Amino acid sequence: MGVSVAAMSALDAGNYQGLTAWLDGGGDLHSRADNGETLLHKAAHRGHLHMVKELLKRGIDVNIRDKGSFTPLHEAARAGQYLVAAYLLEHGADPELRNSSGKTAQELAREQSVETADMIANGGIRPRWVSTGEDEVSRISPKADIGYRLTEIFNFSARSYVLITRNMLSGVESVSMKNFSDFSEPQLVEKAEDEFTRLGGQFPKGYSPRKLDKPSLLPAHGRLHS
Repeated sequence: MGVSVAAMSALDAGNYQGLTAWLDGGGDLHSRADNGETLLHKAAHRGHLHMVKELLKRGIDVNIRDKGSFTPLHEAARAGQYLVAAYLLEHGADPELRNSSGKTAQELAREQSVETADMIANGGIRPRWVSTGEDEVSRISPKADIGYRLTEIFNFSARSYVLITRNMLSGVESVSMKNFSDFSEPQLVEKAEDEFTRLGGQFPKGYSPRKLDKPSLLPAHGRLHS
């Protein structure tokens, strides 16, 4: 059964409600175009992350192939669809699969988007800690499912925390700041201290890494008394 005009129109327009209505009305999740492309191939190529999520949730194979042995990851890669490619990788897409021309998704992405190619080569986007100064460390956490990248900067001289939220589609950023003392749970700062040390950082003079008082988190009635 081929992909219907209604489904194609919804995919082309990024019409999530139209696609789900078609599927809920009995449309075939596994329908294909003449070249073997599935709904997931088309949604991935067009960069419609919300549709990709819905199709995967409904059970379509993340590594399904068309007649040219392209997977949805191949389609996202060759269109430079960074977020969709990252999401597919997070949900089991195999970056080692090759199309009928012998190319992997990474190789196809290299022709369109070096950033996407590098991300695929790294197996996806994962949170990572980096030393960003003599007195600070950052945690970078791309969130493909919501389309944002979070950068958390912990400055030990100023005892401050900066959160930069970047929309990975529009590039728009927003910034917020807190003092370490504003955190209700100090585990976050302790993790930053541990990573700063692991990366070779030296705390500024006068800074004393805090240690969580584990028993103090217990309810009063649950504490042991000598």
